[in-house]
Amino acid sequence: MRDLVKKSSKNLKDSPFGISEQLPIEIQKRRKEKLPLLKELRSRDIKAYFVKDKIFVGGQESVKIGTRHEGGLAIFCKTKLTDGISIDRELDCGVVVIKLKHEFFNTANDIYICFSYIPHEKSNFYNKCDVDFYDIIESVCLEFKEKGSFLVCGDLNSRIGEIDDVLSNDNLDLYLDSVDHVETPIVPKRHSVDKTVNVFGRKLLQLCYNTELTIANGRLGNRVGRFTFCTMNGRSVNDYLLNSPSDYKLIKNFDVLNFNEFSDHTPLLFELEFRNFRPDLSFPKIRNYINAHKVFGRTLLICKVRPNNEWFDNNRAIARNDFHVTRNFFLHHPSDVNRKAYVISRNNYNKMKRKAQFKYKRRKGIELCDLASTAPRKFWSSIKRKGNYKCKIDNETMMKHFESILGDSSQDLCEEVRNLIDNTVFDDIMLHN
Repeated sequence: MRDLVKKSSKNLKDSPFGISEQLPIEIQKRRKEKLPLLKELRSRDIKAYFVKDKIFVGGQESVKIGTRHEGGLAIFCKTKLTDGISIDRELDCGVVVIKLKHEFFNTANDIYICFSYIPHEKSNFYNKCDVDFYDIIESVCLEFKEKGSFLVCGDLNSRIGEIDDVLSNDNLDLYLDSVDHVETPIVPKRHSVDKTVNVFGRKLLQLCYNTELTIANGRLGNRVGRFTFCTMNGRSVNDYLLNSPSDYKLIKNFDVLNFNEFSDHTPLLFELEFRNFRPDLSFPKIRNYINAHKVFGRTLLICKVRPNNEWFDNNRAIARNDFHVTRNFFLHHPSDVNRKAYVISRNNYNKMKRKAQFKYKRRKGIELCDLASTAPRKFWSSIKRKGNYKCKIDNETMMKHFESILGDSSQDLCEEVRNLIDNTVFDDIMLHN
């Protein structure tokens, strides 16, 4: 019927009537975002038109917009460290600089860490950005290096192969009286399993030359220079930690961790060592273990098993086990076939988790709606919150509260409120002050 109506629309030509397709709100929003591009193409006498939320040019799709969002930054901090960490600079282009205060961590100078995400050079997001990310990072680096130690970390989408990121010193200043000799620090040689160099990689190398920052991957910690990115198309090193040679002493236990199911990127792990920093920490569990050791003997078995989520059933457990098996086999026997098998198992496991979570949330939502109308007591027991500041309230107090608001007459109390009071024991409900 839909196609028949659309074909018959030509019969309404030269009449006061017409037919227009009612699209979903999501598609209408996406069409509105792409409308300037469509007008620009038509202004250049290029035949272009919409098909749902996609633009076609001359019968071919011109712009393909995926449903996935491009990267992003999120910074988390432990509560006990919030007084010593602050956001010093936040730029719209995906650059955030945090400051580690020297008076809190008992260091000689402040430490600045620049977290950055640079979109892929072929992505639609990068094409829309009219900025040079590397110039921005370089200007930020030159500004903050005068204030203290400076590090850069993030997904830079750059591949530099094994090209040296440190300019060699010819020591000619030793023979020139007018130039003060500057001693060049000894920098260990960098290694990398990724041999490819792209355009962004050369920009990253130039950034290192201009700012005297060096790449920690393949130089500090594990010096193999492991891959940090893995998809069906291959593996590469895209994620980096950059720091000055004079700050090598700050970095402790730098490592590229194994691939996991949460991302196609591997986590970068590094610790900052503060020799005189003694935070006020409390370990009640450890004290309990020590006391138990005194009571029960020379050895104490400590085993804490984290329970699975309610939506995590046997099928999800099988998919997780298959993911771990294929990932470990790929890590021990890297090949194109094993890499593709690993990516397939990872995508399958994530897909199954998303479906299970969606079904679980939908089922729980329906159950709560039913409980709200049939069993209010169970409903409130299901959604009650736990907090540090709580107070108890009884039925009589609740009744007086509603009577003071709505009046003394019982007829003024709506049926839903009275049903709630009659079927709920408010002593079981914990409310926030």
